[in-house]
Amino acid sequence: PNRPLPSGAASPRIVRLVAVALMLVGLAFALLTGPNGACAALALTGAIVTYNAWAKRIPIVGSLVMGLCRGLSVLLGALAASPSPGPSAFVAAAIVALYIACVTNLARHETHASAPTWAKALPPIPILAALIVFFGEGGAGWRYPAPATFAIALAVIVFEIARLFRQPAPSLPPVIGSLIRTLLILQAAFCMVRRPEPLSFIVALALLAFWPMSYSVSRRFYAS
Repeated sequence: PNRPLPSGAASPRIVRLVAVALMLVGLAFALLTGPNGACAALALTGAIVTYNAWAKRIPIVGSLVMGLCRGLSVLLGALAASPSPGPSAFVAAAIVALYIACVTNLARHETHASAPTWAKALPPIPILAALIVFFGEGGAGWRYPAPATFAIALAVIVFEIARLFRQPAPSLPPVIGSLIRTLLILQAAFCMVRRPEPLSFIVALALLAFWPMSYSVSRRFYAS
């Protein structure tokens, strides 16, 4: 009830106008990246509209569509950077999609007294899968910081999930916020999966720097 729309702090009409305007601006920028980026942007737009208009009211389906939104967002960034980003980009997008689907499924229980055990146990699984997929064979990736960064992300997620199994359990919304902020660590790791270049390190370090900053902001502004 204290969120902007339910509390009346923001007008639904104005919010819709701003949302449509930002979406059109985003599509316009995506068109500049080429046909692949434009297709990813159109798919992302369709997923966003589907989630808000229909899917978010349906358990499990809504979580999967929200995951698809996040995964397509990652893929759009990869296609904007390179018309042919390679299979790693699609694997990264799939991992983010699965992770956010798990987190969104957990967030469905924000207004309940507690969440089911299976819902609490799901979020770490896609990240563990990422470690296995990218580094399970002990290849060249182990010589770079990416595995350690993935491990940090997994440790943060496991720590937050473990808190939910304590008695009394903490409030769920702040935990969800922390799980979402972990995307910054994950995307930093994805930047360093292949042979790192100086720009990869710069972007990864910037993402990692935003992580504590976002935590600080979340203590002042409500976010889940």
